[in-house]
Amino acid sequence: MGVSYKLSELFALAHGHGRRLTFANLGLWNLGLLGLVLSLLFEPGTWLVPAFAGLLATSALLHVLDIGLLLRTRRRRRLTVEQWHTFASLASLLTAAGLGLVLASGRAPGANWVVAYGYAALAGWFGFAIVGKSSKILPFLSWLHRFSGAVGHGPVPLLRALVAERLAWACFGLLLAGFAGVLVGLVLAEAAVVRAAGCLYAAGALLFALHAARLVLPLALSRRSELVPQEVSA
Repeated sequence: MGVSYKLSELFALAHGHGRRLTFANLGLWNLGLLGLVLSLLFEPGTWLVPAFAGLLATSALLHVLDIGLLLRTRRRRRLTVEQWHTFASLASLLTAAGLGLVLASGRAPGANWVVAYGYAALAGWFGFAIVGKSSKILPFLSWLHRFSGAVGHGPVPLLRALVAERLAWACFGLLLAGFAGVLVGLVLAEAAVVRAAGCLYAAGALLFALHAARLVLPLALSRRSELVPQEVSA
């Protein structure tokens, strides 16, 4: 959550967003987390477990609201692929919070809901956040390493020239469709749906790997060319 606040503000050029709700959310999240852990250890099966799970779900909702208010102050009005990854990540967080409430209440239809809960949190909330932020961070690092020294000495490409935008959108579409399909398949305990949607997700992951390699490999090759003369002389 903390990283998302700072990077969302940075990438969207959002300024002037207050921190009151952010710190309130920080306190509520830690209170709910500590209470849930202690209640699961010492008072399992009591009303304390769903109560503290409800605090965590409320905190997740506040976080989504806070990020939404932050993005309203953005100077870059056009929504980027990174921000759509953020929306998918936040939707997954709310989904995981809802599934967590059902599990804490002891009314889950089956063990498959436990898997769906973990999948929504890891592949959804964490996964979309990491992939989305990487789509902004990797091009910046690549440009900084390859062209920052040439600024002022000749023409250099713009940062957006390093980004294969169509590839990034295709990757997001496949990941989103695959993730949603796998999640539905897990909730309904339909293995065929999980397998089919898993193929879509794997294709999206492969596209992301290709996109990342397109940015990172030039850095590795240039680094190797810098080290080879030193190795030979030694």
